[in-house]
Amino acid sequence: MDRRYTIQWHTNALNIDFVVNEEGVICLSRVLPPGTLAGEGQTKDIKTAKASFGNYLSMRLKYNRHEIRKDGQAEIFEARCSDEATDIQVTARLVIYGCIPVVRSETTVTNMSDSANVMLTGLSSFVIGGMINSSARGFDKYKLIYATNSWFREAQWQDYSPSELGIDSNGICELQEGHTGSQATFSLSAHGSYSTGSHLPMGILNAKDQADTWIWQIESNGSWRWEIGDYKDNLYLAAGGPTGAHHA
Repeated sequence: MDRRYTIQWHTNALNIDFVVNEEGVICLSRVLPPGTLAGEGQTKDIKTAKASFGNYLSMRLKYNRHEIRKDGQAEIFEARCSDEATDIQVTARLVIYGCIPVVRSETTVTNMSDSANVMLTGLSSFVIGGMINSSARGFDKYKLIYATNSWFREAQWQDYSPSELGIDSNGICELQEGHTGSQATFSLSAHGSYSTGSHLPMGILNAKDQADTWIWQIESNGSWRWEIGDYKDNLYLAAGGPTGAHHA
């Protein structure tokens, strides 16, 4: 019996679908402009062994409930999950304002225990996969764009193909050996309280034929990190704040 089911959040700006998988974990399944055919866009569950997400705790988080509401021009989707082993509750909150095709995402962790302390070493604000519409060999139909930033050379935008950054569509998932990706990643981060001291906390994944574009920005006045890599012959993005491994 297939226990998967879909939760739809359709607004005037974007249609967003979630899947609760067989293990009871809620996954972001699809983000599409209204009117786009259902077969287009990303449709992969987000669950890997990459550094920024997909660890054992993430896989244990069980979906409890969700709420959809409005607050003025804001449309809000909140999903709550819990982990019995650590007694924590995680709330993922997505907000869309009016007809603007932009999602603001944030994650809150609450320790529900009356006595036990929980050490938090990392928390992603947003994770999405299936970012390219092309075939499994289509990574180089896209370019990754980011900006270096310093006092004397601000906002120096540059672009690279994924393969130039070490991320190739190499067909590893076709080997029938259970691989979900190559483990190759590219990441940028800031350290300390100077959030724009080396790079702007932004990035762009753009199709060379201009068919689609993803733009992200981390709203932080301190450390941050975003990572992009391959998963199931597609690309994923994980963005968030400081981590214990990268920012102590």
